[in-house]
Amino acid sequence: MLTPDEIEHRRAFLASLSTADGPLHPDAAYASVHNRRWFRTVDGVRTPTARRAQLHERILEHWRVANPHVVTELSAILLAGPPGAGKSSTHERLFHGHDQRQWRELDADVFKRYLLEAAVEEGTLQELLPPDLRVDPGQTSRFYPFELSALVHHESTGFLFTAAEREAVDRGENLIVDGTLAWKPHAERLVAGLAEAGYRIQVVDVEAPKDVAAERIVARWRRGFLEALDAPTDPERRLGGRWVPVTALDSIFTEFRAPDNTPLHGMSVTEVNAREVSEDHTAVTRYDLYRTTSADAAAEHVERHERLVDGGELTPVPLPETSSWPTSVSADIPDEREAQLYRPLGRFGRSPTENTGSAAPDSGRETSRDLDL
Repeated sequence: MLTPDEIEHRRAFLASLSTADGPLHPDAAYASVHNRRWFRTVDGVRTPTARRAQLHERILEHWRVANPHVVTELSAILLAGPPGAGKSSTHERLFHGHDQRQWRELDADVFKRYLLEAAVEEGTLQELLPPDLRVDPGQTSRFYPFELSALVHHESTGFLFTAAEREAVDRGENLIVDGTLAWKPHAERLVAGLAEAGYRIQVVDVEAPKDVAAERIVARWRRGFLEALDAPTDPERRLGGRWVPVTALDSIFTEFRAPDNTPLHGMSVTEVNAREVSEDHTAVTRYDLYRTTSADAAAEHVERHERLVDGGELTPVPLPETSSWPTSVSADIPDEREAQLYRPLGRFGRSPTENTGSAAPDSGRETSRDLDL
């Protein structure tokens, strides 16, 4: 068993490699999108090679078949908030008593896992690292796969997530979009695109102070790291802890929002963006705000706003009694949804939305479009 000092030493080591010019930064020279065996630039556009495109299609096919119970009712739930704020536990709470399988989940972290598992299976994980951090074939890697998540960030979001989103929207599938809404142009594009497609949208923003989010991020990584050490051959744990440098929070907790320099007045950029897109787009029928005030506390439902008439303004309404439902109460104890993310995915896996039950949704039930989530 490692001592707390040894664990902290590893955390500091990973943090030192995650600076803006470091080898674990999303824009690092050896990130997957910079590998010329996988991507080429054609007419100024980064494009996957034929072999990489085949991998993308296999991953997307696994994502499609993982949940055969999705319904097409043009309902979307957008999750917003900083990393580590508690979106995973709040996610489970939203669907308490309802059939979550009726929604297709869009989560870039799921695609990161698919890509990293593929790299392990194909023996290409070391290609994500500069030569001085690589090991020879047959040797134990210095990093667990999930510690290299940032190096497949652009591929998972810019290619797989984008393709999956476009495909699901084209089919009118119910969607849970698990993100941050930290970049206003993307948030606007996402909401406007869903509105144009006829979706009814709910925005669920889960916020936490910067220090709380940072503590929860480190706790999540530490838990996965220790589990991988304890069970190195366990397919559920062998990927290690998902590393997100706490510096990722710097652009969320800042004085002015990029790219328009809007002052944030002490709020996070995710909260400002979530509020603005909810207020500005009449397709957003409900906005909910949750706050996590300490690393070992549940997120508390603190605000709800609804459009009481079509096209009207968002209006504060009383919170439902279900706001008192408990969620995971410790950053070191995974909730059920996060635990599913760490389960083995097979060749390219099983997404967290999959349920092993085989029964299709009862067509006589209240439609998910009208559920009081």
